[in-house]
Amino acid sequence: MQKDIRVERQSVESAGKPLVTSVVHVFNGLFPSGMERMLMSGASHSFISLDSVYLVGQGSHNPYADELRRAGYNVRIIPRITTISGIISYVRILKSVRPSVVHIHSESTYAQAVILTKMMSRSISVLRTFHNVFHKSGLRLAYRRMVSLFVDKFVDQFVSCSPEVSDNERKLGRESKLVWNWVDDRFFEARLEMQDESDLTVPNHEKFIMVGNCSQIKNHRLALSALKEYASLTKSRTELAHFGREDNADSIESELLDWFESKDLLLNREASDPLEFMKSFKPVYLMPSLHEGMSVALAEAVVLGLPAIVSNSPGQGWAGEFENVILLDLRRDSWIEALQSAPKWNPSSLEQNVDRFKASVGMNNYMKIYESAAERRRILRSRRALG
Repeated sequence: MQKDIRVERQSVESAGKPLVTSVVHVFNGLFPSGMERMLMSGASHSFISLDSVYLVGQGSHNPYADELRRAGYNVRIIPRITTISGIISYVRILKSVRPSVVHIHSESTYAQAVILTKMMSRSISVLRTFHNVFHKSGLRLAYRRMVSLFVDKFVDQFVSCSPEVSDNERKLGRESKLVWNWVDDRFFEARLEMQDESDLTVPNHEKFIMVGNCSQIKNHRLALSALKEYASLTKSRTELAHFGREDNADSIESELLDWFESKDLLLNREASDPLEFMKSFKPVYLMPSLHEGMSVALAEAVVLGLPAIVSNSPGQGWAGEFENVILLDLRRDSWIEALQSAPKWNPSSLEQNVDRFKASVGMNNYMKIYESAAERRRILRSRRALG
């Protein structure tokens, strides 16, 4: 299918210049999460030469910048575009690149990016992707409404990463196309290997996994506390692996992880690659987040058919359609009870359709949106030229 799409585009482009020759992505900072990770995993599926894909990171903290450069992307680090120096730097990028599309990922500098882009050139297509469920109230909600009222009319297309994100933006009158977050091809390769295994016996499900950096939003404290209580109730070993950083862990989360480590029950405690552990042990995946946009880490677990216990929080409801995923409220007692009857991995979980999470699908969907927006801009230019 991917080959057919490329052939079709080549035949269309042979008649003239491609509609989309360069794209500028605007981020806050460049971090190893979300869209930045997806651009890494989608690099081999790009229809545009990576040196014509510009990733603009704002501010002094861009820890993923070098990784993205090594992948082949054209990375530019500038001051925040809320500052004079940032505005000058951003305008210089637009002047030198003359992009077909500017793709905005930043919530906090969305308005500035749109206005500066349109001041520079009305012919540039502007996209905005919403990566989270933004539940704002008070002055923050009033600000979002004001921005929507005055800025949205300059945007060619809105995109959401999950149905819940789309529903939330619809409250502001924003209709968006759905492009699911995607996972690295390695997870689909591992899925095929798991399907081909001759011995598909159900593993011992006293192994659990949490993926992601500790933070207030990730709410790891809930799962850790419930799992400790469960470990005290059961007679078998309850082993946990945490793949993520603890820089922003609160004191209780750190103490709970220390407890598992002191009991020799903590199998991993660093921000390393979880794939081999997930594939080998098929652990129960725990995700008690307060809210998400559409978690790539959870999608990775779903692709591998892992059983999962997930909070029924904004941005997580999509996972409920998969048979081995339990959606829970945020009460500790509910989590303790669910752990006692956690779903088990079985081969049938690999039969569910997860193609929407392929990088090739996501990159192709974005390219179609870019081309559609660029075509609309081309038609508008033609009409203006005709008077």
